[in-house]
Amino acid sequence: MEQKYDYTTKQLLYDQAIEQNKEKIYRVIMGSDTIESKLQTPPVYIGGKTRMQSAMGKGFRFPLKGDNAGMSGKVKVSFIIEKNGKTINHKIVAGIGNDFDEEALRMVKQIPDNWTPGILNGEPVNVEYTLTIDFRNFSN
Repeated sequence: MEQKYDYTTKQLLYDQAIEQNKEKIYRVIMGSDTIESKLQTPPVYIGGKTRMQSAMGKGFRFPLKGDNAGMSGKVKVSFIIEKNGKTINHKIVAGIGNDFDEEALRMVKQIPDNWTPGILNGEPVNVEYTLTIDFRNFSN
């Protein structure tokens, strides 16, 4: 089981990713300050990784035109998960250029805002989160 969420009480009962990310250090945004810290609970996408990947993949377009032919690689996109579970400030932090960066940004922006926020010292906090989009050209 990847995740268990009670939609009636709006409580996350179990998430596999929480166990896997207990020791991870996150960038926590506190007004104009940013600190790096472990969290009591990391931000979690309600529906789990599978549902998030499904949302990102809708309308996926592998860039194949012009200079993109035969290319592949990884693009990292970061964004802030706010205290209310909404996302803002999507940006490319490591790209491969051409149309790949644009497509990765589009994919991440279309993820619905279904996040539980990160928790630090018992309070929800704004957390920077990064996803890696791996473009592989399987036609070669």
